[in-house]
Amino acid sequence: MGIKISIEQGLNNLVKYFNELGRIPNRRDFKNNKWQPNYDWYAKYFDGKFINACYQANLCEKPLTEIERIEISINELIKLANKLNKCPTVEEYEKIKHKGYQRRNLEDKLNIKYNIICNIYLPNYTLNHNLDKTKDDIIKSINNMYEEYGYILPYEEYSKLNNSCSYNLFKKFFDKTYGEIVESLGYKMFGMTTIIRTEEELLNDFYNLFIKLKRIPYFLDIDGEDNIASSKTYVKYFKKIENICNLLNIDYKLYYRKSGAGKICYDKNGGLCKSLPEKDISNFFIDKNIYFEKENRYKDEIDNDITRRRFDFKIKYNNKWYYIEYFGMYNYKSNEKISDKYLHKTRRKIKDLYKYGLINQCIFIFPRDIKCNKNERFQDKMESFLLEKYNISIND
Repeated sequence: MGIKISIEQGLNNLVKYFNELGRIPNRRDFKNNKWQPNYDWYAKYFDGKFINACYQANLCEKPLTEIERIEISINELIKLANKLNKCPTVEEYEKIKHKGYQRRNLEDKLNIKYNIICNIYLPNYTLNHNLDKTKDDIIKSINNMYEEYGYILPYEEYSKLNNSCSYNLFKKFFDKTYGEIVESLGYKMFGMTTIIRTEEELLNDFYNLFIKLKRIPYFLDIDGEDNIASSKTYVKYFKKIENICNLLNIDYKLYYRKSGAGKICYDKNGGLCKSLPEKDISNFFIDKNIYFEKENRYKDEIDNDITRRRFDFKIKYNNKWYYIEYFGMYNYKSNEKISDKYLHKTRRKIKDLYKYGLINQCIFIFPRDIKCNKNERFQDKMESFLLEKYNISIND
């Protein structure tokens, strides 16, 4: 049976915990210190939100209601449109510092897409400000870009220079992607996700990375390099790392790890996975009917982040978003040492997520957390891990 605590005593305890920490406590503080009442008690008795209890205890300003945050978000959109004298693109709206909801959360709350929101609340501005562009305009803009910079910019940078020339226009005029259009004009692109290489160049980049790491690169390694093509490009040309090694006369069996890293596989929905553990995690969410997205960019979730980092998973459970990072090469025991660079990136990533205020929405998974013995099922292991470390109860 739970401990019976009055509302008044619960608020007094909350003030006590605040004074001990010098800040508002989070869920993990309650769990680690075994404080009573627990975190969920406050949500239960204060309209479903812990922050409401903090307000009642005079620890913070009055929280905004959902309606108030929606109204602020719409006003932010209108203010930005008037400043730009046009309908803001998704990228332009996401770049501003939001006091209301970010774009994706606003879409979720209103249950309509961004373009519909703009049509409703920005009637004085034309949604598609690319209507006057022609096929020749696009070709000319790419040629001018190469003449000015000496190379072809990634799509994100090109889009900024050309009023967010959309993928739909590329499809309409060329029936090709941005990268395919650039390639058809005789150019090669520079950048991690948009780079275009010949097979020979791809193999040469892979071999140089192999020499640098002193082991076979994983797909995580490839995607962590700014100046070579993405893992998806390597999959497109070579299917799997073993084929690359054979072409380069690298003894794949000598270097291959039993961890499954660097192995191409697919989840139950046909989604590409970069390792066997990633496939298992994907299948867990599929089996549990939990909505998830993969490879979400940090900058889509964090206003002031300018890095190329991505979350491994983004899931929605019980109407709340969680961000998942799987650190598959952290402290992996083998005959080869995992580079200090990866360990440093892991620690820096966690530190930055704490700084950005997302730490309470993050789930960090390390290999030891989901390692199963012969008598364990992966699903049971994941359920136990989420419950014990993050107090998240996943039910069928």
